[in-house]
Amino acid sequence: PGSVEIRFEARFSRQAPQFLEDHQLFGVSLPPAASHLSMLAEAAPTLSQTESPRAFRFTALNLVRPLLLPEGTQRDVQLIFRPAQSGWDLELISADSRESGQSAAWVTHLMGHGAEPPIGDRPVAAAHWDLDAIRARCSDRVAGTDFYSRIWANQGGTGSSFRWIDSIWHGDREALCRAVCPAGVVDQAAYELHPGIIEAACQVLHCCGEIETVEQIELGGVTYIPFSIDAF
Repeated sequence: PGSVEIRFEARFSRQAPQFLEDHQLFGVSLPPAASHLSMLAEAAPTLSQTESPRAFRFTALNLVRPLLLPEGTQRDVQLIFRPAQSGWDLELISADSRESGQSAAWVTHLMGHGAEPPIGDRPVAAAHWDLDAIRARCSDRVAGTDFYSRIWANQGGTGSSFRWIDSIWHGDREALCRAVCPAGVVDQAAYELHPGIIEAACQVLHCCGEIETVEQIELGGVTYIPFSIDAF
């Protein structure tokens, strides 16, 4: 009360939110970047000055460090918005739920900025896209089952909640994806944008360049993860 900041808070554990059991790194649960972006989408209507907001833009997003959730731990997660000269500065932080008050060791996971774009600078509606023309340019089709068994095979710990891709058409630095909500995701309606659909958009980036085989990926020893996002 009385603060100019806007704060959202939730408690995360390995079992909650539901999707966290389906995203692990070396056996440790952690929310993907898509989870943080989903939280931003949830916050946007509250931050908007427009009665019926249709667009909100978050920029200069930097993922500072992962939000790790080892078995048996719970963390209180806060998404903080502070008024800026234009829009809001934002920070996503967490602390062990067993700690409390100012003595808690709060860790920063995400930083960035958010604002409503000017009326003339809004995203083009998907209905205006010529999907047939995109498919004509992106003539190579990859089935979702092949994507997850061949291209995404080295991303260990990605379960069904983050396997939305049904088909991908890819071409020269361009790809079109059809995503379908998996049957095991029962809480999609609770989100403005479920983390799974955002994760699918991140995954399809792997098809915007030369598609590597599992063997090539293993030889290179490289796993790609998002660490900064210009605009969302």
